[in-house]
Amino acid sequence: MYKKESQKSNGQKSERSCFQFDMTMQKLVSTILLCITAVAALPLNKSSRAVSRAGNFELPPTFVWNIWDVLTQGGNWHPQLFDEWDRNDQDSPIAALFQTMLVFDDKGVPHKPRGVKPSRKSSVKITELDRHLEAPKSGQRRKKRNFLTTSTLWENKIVPYTIQTGFSAQMNNGIQEGIQDFHDMTCLQFVPNSQRPSLPHNTHIAFVNGQGCSSYVGRTSFTAQQVTLQDPQCAETKTVIHELMHAIGQMHEQQRTDRDQYIEILSNNIPSNAMNNFDISNTHDRTPYDVESIMQYPLTSFSQNGGKTMKLKDTRLEVLIDTAKTFTHNDIKEITLAYQCTESCTSPPSCQNEGFVAHTCQCLCPSELTGSTCEQVQTDTGCGGVINLNSGQQHIVESPNYPNTVTTDKECVWLIRGPTGSNIKLDIQELDLARNNFNSECHHWIEIRYNMIGQSGIRQCNTVNNQVYTTTNDGERNLMLVKFDSRIRKDIQSSQGQKFKLQFTAEGGSSSNPCDPNPCLNSGTCTVIGSTYDCACTASWTGSICDVLVQSCQPNPCQNGGTCSIIGNSVSCDCPPNWGGPNCETSTVVTTTTTTTTVSPPTGSTHLCDFETNSCWMNAYGAIYIRSGSWSVEPSYATEGTSRYAFIYPGASFILRSPDNFLSDKDYCFELYYYMNGSSPYLEVYHLNSFQQTENLYSYSQNTSGSWHNIKLPFHGHSADKLTIYGQLGYSFFGGVLALDQIRLTDGSC
Repeated sequence: MYKKESQKSNGQKSERSCFQFDMTMQKLVSTILLCITAVAALPLNKSSRAVSRAGNFELPPTFVWNIWDVLTQGGNWHPQLFDEWDRNDQDSPIAALFQTMLVFDDKGVPHKPRGVKPSRKSSVKITELDRHLEAPKSGQRRKKRNFLTTSTLWENKIVPYTIQTGFSAQMNNGIQEGIQDFHDMTCLQFVPNSQRPSLPHNTHIAFVNGQGCSSYVGRTSFTAQQVTLQDPQCAETKTVIHELMHAIGQMHEQQRTDRDQYIEILSNNIPSNAMNNFDISNTHDRTPYDVESIMQYPLTSFSQNGGKTMKLKDTRLEVLIDTAKTFTHNDIKEITLAYQCTESCTSPPSCQNEGFVAHTCQCLCPSELTGSTCEQVQTDTGCGGVINLNSGQQHIVESPNYPNTVTTDKECVWLIRGPTGSNIKLDIQELDLARNNFNSECHHWIEIRYNMIGQSGIRQCNTVNNQVYTTTNDGERNLMLVKFDSRIRKDIQSSQGQKFKLQFTAEGGSSSNPCDPNPCLNSGTCTVIGSTYDCACTASWTGSICDVLVQSCQPNPCQNGGTCSIIGNSVSCDCPPNWGGPNCETSTVVTTTTTTTTVSPPTGSTHLCDFETNSCWMNAYGAIYIRSGSWSVEPSYATEGTSRYAFIYPGASFILRSPDNFLSDKDYCFELYYYMNGSSPYLEVYHLNSFQQTENLYSYSQNTSGSWHNIKLPFHGHSADKLTIYGQLGYSFFGGVLALDQIRLTDGSC
């Protein structure tokens, strides 16, 4: 059960139970988001912020940088959690995490995990409700990140507000959670207008229900400056924060003065009446362009034909867009600088590694960094650390337990630092980690932050020859952060030989001309910008130094009628029925992926699932398929009396689980046939009770030597329990299979 403290208006705290994990993934995700918006706002004591404090900034217990972090907090995590995603709900935290992944197929083409479709997120539609106004000048009103040069800031860092009566509880929670995030992470104080102190103006923000989600940019001269939030379409906390960032003076990221260095507007896909949302504004760009910012529109926003309306110069970074659910690290820094939140700090610390002094007079560090000046990494014992390189120096990082199989349930963080003005180059020499190749999905991965270490990175679990990442010139270009994570999927064991080996090099930093020699590869053109450079790539190349081949759907890599799309320079194939795999190359009889129907117990004392039909008394999650035995497949035969069986491919996993209220308070005998051959096979039968506690009934982790094995397991059931079969098979170049047949539940003892 996930529990979260929510503050009441009287200052007292109460513990609120948000959900139980016996619900479907769709309900789970929607409840997570609702719980995140359940904290009411309390003004903080401004005077306490002027004192420099020891240690770094501590994040509030309710604050997470990434929405998927909630999956590992408060008891939310349980084995096979990720297999429960239905691959349709694009607002799921799992979908957001998968969006940042890439997996290479056997031809070296990068793929997105199956089911990831950023253009189908609800935020795309919500964005199109977004309307913004600049304060009227000379009697005129015109529609309009960063802080607009002409906007007026709120004096004394205080924003009075009122909330229209009649909002839904969901909308009120979204408003209060947004205000609370401002209080927790910035020096701005939102106070009820009835409690406003003496200010040099009469303006207050008025939250009203109306058409769309809209706000003026900066403080106006109106008495009641409206922030319109259509209820419930604009109730998500992310949307409220977005509108309030406009109200305090910020514009969209794609409208920054310097945006043309980072992003291209595809005007042919934008209707003329929406072009104002992409106009360049005069902005104070105090921080680098942040593609992850809450102020960055999704890439298909306002599209008139379903195509992208924007694309990044470095298309790999597109996977980070629209993954944030609250402020990013640079969002907070921009507000802190604009409102001079640290002007009262005495002896503020000198923050390192893209950390900055926050309103508490402490260093606010990028995630994975710690220490009073952000000088340390947060890493498990025995791995990770800070690596300082001189110009031209190289360093090798190897996976824990290298050259043996990498350790499961591990988090290792490395920060690589070069001399000022240098770039860090990463050569991936070996990378082979646990994954599901059929679904193009990483189980374990390395996260590579090559753009800004205060920003999320790209996650991958395998590689192609000569794959290289070089830090961009945003942020501190002499920094790269790499994180190995086998903890969030600790229910998946590494297969034999899975490991990684990385080589880091500090390049440059000694020349006064950053374009001499030309760092741009593949005929890229180098331009000096201040003390750094920018690479203009030819049409076939992308990346910070034009070193990444642009992926294309021409010719179509998706076979058997599959539909191709490009997401973050990775291929995504939408396969027709009965076809699957990264390129729709695998024929299947039928998939039972994410069946969520509720099945009533059949009449009689025996419930049989023999796969002769496409129905089964157990619900299925994951890439599990049904086929007939033949000489060309393994196993070539089903069990006696049947012709078909269920199976998974190498690199995949599955869950079969009894439906809600299927079991009764009595004795049962559970029988199962299984066949396993391949790398790191694993089969487990367990009992899942209403408290998400498991009772193991059986497990097996060896090959069955070319034959079917049979087990009979006695157990006592309860109405709230769920009988569960979990299986996984490691990826192997030599193939393999895990198959099931004749799953039988009989009343009484064995």
